[in-house]
Amino acid sequence: MMNLLRVALLLAGLSLTAAAQCAPAGGAPPRRGVALGLYHADTAHSYAEDLHEIRSLGANAVALCLALMQENLHAEEVRAVEGRTATDAQLAEAIREARACGLEVLVLPIVLLERAAPREWRGRIHPPDIDAWFMSYRRRLLHIARLAEREGAQGLSVGSELSTLEAQTEHWRQTIGAVRGEFSGWLTYSVNWDHLETIEFWDELDVVGVSSYFELARESTAPQASLEAAWRRHRDDLLAWRSRRVPGMPLVLTEVGYPSQASAPVHPWSYNRGAPLDLEAQARCYEALIAAWDGVTALNGLYFYEWAGDGGGPEDRSYTPQGKPAEALIRLWYAGEAN
Repeated sequence: MMNLLRVALLLAGLSLTAAAQCAPAGGAPPRRGVALGLYHADTAHSYAEDLHEIRSLGANAVALCLALMQENLHAEEVRAVEGRTATDAQLAEAIREARACGLEVLVLPIVLLERAAPREWRGRIHPPDIDAWFMSYRRRLLHIARLAEREGAQGLSVGSELSTLEAQTEHWRQTIGAVRGEFSGWLTYSVNWDHLETIEFWDELDVVGVSSYFELARESTAPQASLEAAWRRHRDDLLAWRSRRVPGMPLVLTEVGYPSQASAPVHPWSYNRGAPLDLEAQARCYEALIAAWDGVTALNGLYFYEWAGDGGGPEDRSYTPQGKPAEALIRLWYAGEAN
């Protein structure tokens, strides 16, 4: 386990520069990533400062999360919505700025619902006309692929956590083939942690992406050793699945994160349960993840979800690690000082 006194010193502002500049040791993953949500309502907002902050963590990669919207679970149109979807100019600037400060860029479109009833989740999209949905989605994705290619992004995700649509193998093969015609970088799909067995189109992609919100405990007060043992079990299961289903393909955790709430070890995938603020719970989950994956060469990278440039701090209950003990843990690991 990491030295929590060291973490406290880092949070107090000591040694941050040295940690960020230290050459990463072999224990950190090749893609030392952080996700950045391009979700600001101001269509003139620049993400340049956020990207430089991410680079200062010791990261060498960023996932630019771009919201695509559909009205509800049964809608057949996927669209860009002003104030919810970053503009083309914002996405282009973010890609250019990320590359300028030395970050590899993964563009990660995420379909969100404009209107969602309680317990409705975008992973349960069920359009009556599947063909119409994929035609609409493919149109938006190809537009993003052309922009990503023009600006020099290195990676693109063709989808994220679209669990109820993953059985549409031929639609996905057609979609991926069309994207290949527009984008020359590496392609992935971000499958949800509990849905690994459904996808039959991995052979069309370059990288296996997993949205990794694995549950670590049944009680929020579970001891640290228990959280670390849980993450090691999930790690071993994930690597065994990779060896069986997609041998040899690079593995990336396209999303992994924890809200600053007492429920983080129990429901890491949920931020809206109203659980009490708990920065330590978030940090303990980060520690467990790092303990499980530090030095595991089979992991090609991960992206901590998610940086929020205008948020964070000791009163923030969201996923961002900014201004919290979790931020210091990222700095230590990405600087190669985890042990």
